[in-house]
Amino acid sequence: MNKKSFALSSLAAASILFMALASCGTVVNSSSNQTSSNTASSQSGSGSNTASASTDDKKVAAIRVKTGTLASSFQQNYSVIDSIIFENLVIETLNAGGTKLGEIAYADEPAAFSHNTILTAALTDSASYLLTYKGTAGTFQVSVPYKVIYAVPGSWTWCKSYTDFQTSLKAVSAVKNIQTGEKYPFEEKTSFFVGTQNATSLFPTVTPDDESVAYIDTLDPTKVSVSLADSTGTALTLSDYMLEADIAALKSKGQVKFIEGKTGSFKLTLSYANGVISTLPNIVYDIKVVDGYNINQAKDLFVLNNDDVDGDKSGGEGPKGNDEIIRQWKKDQGIPFDKNYHVGIFQKDIVLNKADIPSDYIWDSTRDGCLAALDGSLKDFSYLVKHTFLTTDTADELNFAVYGNYHKLSLGTDFPFIIREGLDAAGGITGNMVEGHATIFGSTSEWVGDDVPLVNKASVKIQDLQGIGNEGISTDSDGLKTGVLFFKPWVDSTIENCVLTNYYNTVVYANPYPAKAIQPVGNIVSSRLNNTFNASIFNWNSNKVEITNSEIMNAGGPLIFNQSSREFDYTKLGITSDISAKTVTATIDVDSTSYLENWVAGQGGWFKQYSAESAVTALKQVNLLLMPATSGKSSFLDNMSVDPSTYAQGKINLVALTMLNGSGISAANGACLAQMNINSIPVVNYDGGRIDTLTKLASSDPSGLYSTPFGSLSVLDTMYATSGQAMLFGNCNDSSKYHYANVNSSSQLVSLDSTVMSMMGASASTDLDASFQTMNQMTLSMLGSHQGTDFSNTSNPYASYVGSNSFTLLLGIKHAA
Repeated sequence: MNKKSFALSSLAAASILFMALASCGTVVNSSSNQTSSNTASSQSGSGSNTASASTDDKKVAAIRVKTGTLASSFQQNYSVIDSIIFENLVIETLNAGGTKLGEIAYADEPAAFSHNTILTAALTDSASYLLTYKGTAGTFQVSVPYKVIYAVPGSWTWCKSYTDFQTSLKAVSAVKNIQTGEKYPFEEKTSFFVGTQNATSLFPTVTPDDESVAYIDTLDPTKVSVSLADSTGTALTLSDYMLEADIAALKSKGQVKFIEGKTGSFKLTLSYANGVISTLPNIVYDIKVVDGYNINQAKDLFVLNNDDVDGDKSGGEGPKGNDEIIRQWKKDQGIPFDKNYHVGIFQKDIVLNKADIPSDYIWDSTRDGCLAALDGSLKDFSYLVKHTFLTTDTADELNFAVYGNYHKLSLGTDFPFIIREGLDAAGGITGNMVEGHATIFGSTSEWVGDDVPLVNKASVKIQDLQGIGNEGISTDSDGLKTGVLFFKPWVDSTIENCVLTNYYNTVVYANPYPAKAIQPVGNIVSSRLNNTFNASIFNWNSNKVEITNSEIMNAGGPLIFNQSSREFDYTKLGITSDISAKTVTATIDVDSTSYLENWVAGQGGWFKQYSAESAVTALKQVNLLLMPATSGKSSFLDNMSVDPSTYAQGKINLVALTMLNGSGISAANGACLAQMNINSIPVVNYDGGRIDTLTKLASSDPSGLYSTPFGSLSVLDTMYATSGQAMLFGNCNDSSKYHYANVNSSSQLVSLDSTVMSMMGASASTDLDASFQTMNQMTLSMLGSHQGTDFSNTSNPYASYVGSNSFTLLLGIKHAA
């Protein structure tokens, strides 16, 4: 409908009772360029014509609006433009007795007309504005009453968040190795989740019937109807699922609030009738309702943070003694804390800024007694959305969940960095490299019964969320500040259907107590992890990580750190039986549908900060042996070159590094109990064949030293490690075979010897197994040391052998076309 028809006809039905009042208005005292007195008049009616006026009284004393020439109501949020609302305006001039003298049209003197502000944002039955005429007849004013009525929709469709959800749903793709910046598609289709613990808006995207209406954010509830059905289409009684007040809010403002406990999959239908278009198409929302809190703005995230009630009972990390500080911050922000909120649902994209962070997670020298130089920076070890599981939690409360609805959680430009490790307020800024431990999401648990936390009784799940941090791969070599992690759980956890980029570490799995045979299980399912400064996955202290149908690519260091707790007790590791139930193995399981790739040059950034540049340079030279041994068909350098002068520019596909926790460039004491399986094949298995090896050695059968991973690593640790003259190659097939890269006194690589040849005393062999030419990964172990061997025991020097502590790299292999 055009502008003119709005002013004169589209609102006629809604304003007919008001038109008469508008036509005469309240006449206000006016000034004239005539010499007669200015007398207010309130006479109604059309008045007589000019000819009927007294010849003695033809002076203009007042004005009124001619009936039918000015609209008496506006649709809500109408944008007032004088040339439109006054297009047909005619005023009648009156003498002091109220007799009509003549007419003046807006079209004839548009510059003579003005008015004060006409407010249309709020619905009202009784508003007015002052119309001023200042022209040839003099200066006069009249008060014009008006109403603000419900705007009339010309069309409508889903709300923006649901439309965006449907767009992402259509773009779902399980294709791996996608290089598209931050616009990686999600891998799984999912449901649109809605929480019951607060309202969220599903207000439709409405196009007004009149183009002068800026927007529509309120609908006439008498013209909106709502129906509810289950997922099969069976009609339900709406009042059984929503309170009457909430139904009214849904009709007018699109606010959706289910009664807590009324959960399930539903079809929510909105209908609109009796508008300018008699009936608009129905809007149907397919939703899954859960008992949870809708995250409609950044501060809503911290409803899920229970750091104000945990009493510092958690065995996790972060600022302590801060219950009252966090509670006061919640009060100041208007964040509810009346119950244990443990499920959150994103209803829009969220940008997390500095002002959105609980105050105790930011250094403040006045409050904390720290150096002023730390003010405004993020405290290390902070868990921003921290949830501690308590012994008082119900079975339901032991399950923490975040549903993303395909929304994005990103960090604002003022989001603080960590500039000093640790939480000691007295500590200064060292000027050295900073390792960051703060995380966006973190879960800890109260320690109970013999110091065992609620690890396997509690669980965390984050799904359908895109996360963008503040530190990706970088050439920055000083490391004086770090960004945040995305997730750090101390309990069983699942990340499903998420897209996570630009973090210092993306996920750090933390095992609180492996000595008690505690082992959290972390699942990464149908997710994409990309562009991480350090490692995408950091398995600290012997967790079990299962990666399914996921894409993990592009880290500043290794894609995966697999760090084992240190084992010293030989009796726990066993010799006559399998590994004791008192131990846990740092385990990474990767299924056949997942994709891991990480080509790194090994210079600058992470490698510079951790003094690993020279090690990578030396590692690249091993390609001199590998390529000839495979007839030039296989390489772990991307350029596939046989020319050593090109190796410095080449990149290696650095997939994983397995090691003892906390060990530096030289291996620490203790056995590394770790395993990495790809497509069910144990490509790294420090303890593989332990019992077979030790049993054979006990009977003086040396074949155990080369027939198993445990045996081959033991040879590396005991026979070669003292001189550092060997590295152990392992292929990644069902039947693992190992070769040593031997180095001469000038540190030059001279040969690849098979363990079989070496142990049997035969001459060196450079003939790698043909399977090296077809596999996608290989292992390289190095830097081991003696772990309990006793060569004075000539009959069996391995009788007290604990296990290997070698570093083991998992490298991707590139093959000639």
